[in-house]
Amino acid sequence: MSSDLEIRRISLLDYYKIGKITSSAFSAALSGSYSSGSDCYKNGELIYEKLPLPELNAYEQKLLDAVIEFNNLKKNLRNRLNKHMLQFGAYDSKTKELLGIAVWEFPGYRRSLLRILRNAFETIIVYSYIAVKAAKLKFLLLFFPRVRQAVKLKIERYDSFWASLMRNHLRELKNFGYPADRQKIYFLWTLAVSPTAQRRGVGKKLLEHTLLEVDKGDYVSALDASEFGAPLYAKYGYIKGPFTPVDPKGKIGTTFMYRPAKSEREKEVE
Repeated sequence: MSSDLEIRRISLLDYYKIGKITSSAFSAALSGSYSSGSDCYKNGELIYEKLPLPELNAYEQKLLDAVIEFNNLKKNLRNRLNKHMLQFGAYDSKTKELLGIAVWEFPGYRRSLLRILRNAFETIIVYSYIAVKAAKLKFLLLFFPRVRQAVKLKIERYDSFWASLMRNHLRELKNFGYPADRQKIYFLWTLAVSPTAQRRGVGKKLLEHTLLEVDKGDYVSALDASEFGAPLYAKYGYIKGPFTPVDPKGKIGTTFMYRPAKSEREKEVE
């Protein structure tokens, strides 16, 4: 039940779990889907365009997975230090296990001495860890040119996809009459729940936690929704926008949704 949950900032020690929860939640949401290397399948059919990756042996594949996992971890850690990113976790109040995550981009926060000192301390820890880990992986990659090529291809596709998706979102916000400025809205980048914690109200509690702040500041919020998540967001006042396919065949994609500011919603009720 949601009463057994504690919503708080994700612990530094739990950051390696963010990617695992996100990927497992995605696989569970799409029945019969799975990832294999750089390809994604649904019911055995390739739905993402196959990357021309070089053939790798078992050790090279393990190194490739480690580099990609570290790249994702590095982005999540840097987002933690970004004053425009909020990363919340839903923890089991008894076991303290991380059950779900929510990552928001938001307009900013009020500065305080405590926050400045905490961020300075975390910056030293985070960048020290990143520097040591990156040096080790870069040294190993010197001896594996095929892995370097595979890493370049996978990261380029990932960055290109997200850059294209964000451009679409800003354009849609403008079409709905809002300024295409991502620093004037709350944008939900990720809301993911571990498959083992489904049906416990984890996603609902994570969403409600931030929407209180959104309404308090009278902000607009927006997000990407899968076909499975859209009904939940609609209950909280999100309005459906256009569908954006994320695979070449157009079989899987996301629906852009936005939620007007509280003052706008109240005017519509009147």
